[in-house]
Amino acid sequence: KESPRETASLWQLASDLNPDLSFYHLELASLYERVLNQPDAARSVLMKCVQYAPAAAHCQEFLSKTATDSVGGLFETGFFEKSISESPLE
Repeated sequence: KESPRETASLWQLASDLNPDLSFYHLELASLYERVLNQPDAARSVLMKCVQYAPAAAHCQEFLSKTATDSVGGLFETGFFEKSISESPLE
């Protein structure tokens, strides 16, 4: 079984390879916030995500729910599993 840090590395790789798919960024942000207790890292992921036009609106939705020092409003990790598995590979 993978550790949360290994999982974060894989989500980061996925979001780097396909930055237009918001689900990768959101899963990574959720992992940082909910599992690794790193809300600043989660916010950074969301701020990076909004730079990619196809993913921007979805990530902005979660970014706008954030407080100054906390992300908040992110789903549990794994929430987007079905959406990711149904997304076409590019």
